[in-house]
Amino acid sequence: MKTLNLRDANQQFSKLVREIEATGEGVLVLRDGKPAIRMMPAADKPVPRKLSPEQEAALARLLDPKNRIMSPPGWKFDREAYWDEEASRHTVVRNLPAGKPQRKKRS
Repeated sequence: MKTLNLRDANQQFSKLVREIEATGEGVLVLRDGKPAIRMMPAADKPVPRKLSPEQEAALARLLDPKNRIMSPPGWKFDREAYWDEEASRHTVVRNLPAGKPQRKKRS
């Protein structure tokens, strides 16, 4: 694997990319004499990610048609009934004063 310092890699970046594409060989870029990055040619096909057995089981449960939430046959959403039910759950009821509300005087 070829090595270059950061300055040279920066100044010859386009040439470096063409060279890596042509040869298929990676380049190690050094910063202050220490490895900073490794430039490698891109794979033609992305490698599929392997799922762990726990992830596969979770995915199977998620995609299982038995776990779908379904509405009862003939059921239709009623917005008015929903909001009436929501309003009845709240115990705080505000009594509005009759007539025009009085403003407090500033002192």
